[in-house]
Formats: sequence, structure tokens, C-alpha cells
Amino acid sequence: WAIVAGTLPPGLSIAPSGAQGQGQLTGTPTTPGTYNFTLRVTDSATPTVATADRAFSLVVASAVTATTTTL
Repeated sequence: WAIVAGTLPPGLSIAPSGAQGQGQLTGTPTTPGTYNFTLRVTDSATPTVATADRAFSLVVASAVTATTTTL
């Protein structure tokens, strides 16, 4: 697994090929916004190596806050 275009939101990462949980997005995004990125997965099995790319758009919303004057 690899990011071939764009970036993940700050605070998120993707486990690379060969790692435990490969391809898994983990973390907590820290900055609201829309993030566009393309992931590539590679199957290195023989006799033919195969790859596939997929574009994603991820929207990170602002944190929800609650304000109260009494509990």
C-alpha cells in the first residue's frame, strides 16, 4: 500500500505493505478540511505483479463542542 498522489489528513497514517495491518488507516485527524489522495496496492505474487490505484476524498469535520452554563 502506498499513497501515490495527494496527502492524508494530519494525524492519519496508512500501514505500508509488509507491515502488520497493511493498508489500514489509523490515527486521529487533527485538521478539518477535505483531503484528496490516491492509494496504490501492489500484489507482488508471481508470475505477474499487479497494481491498482484508487482515488479517495476524505472530509474531516470540526470537533463537536458543547457549552453549558449549569451541570
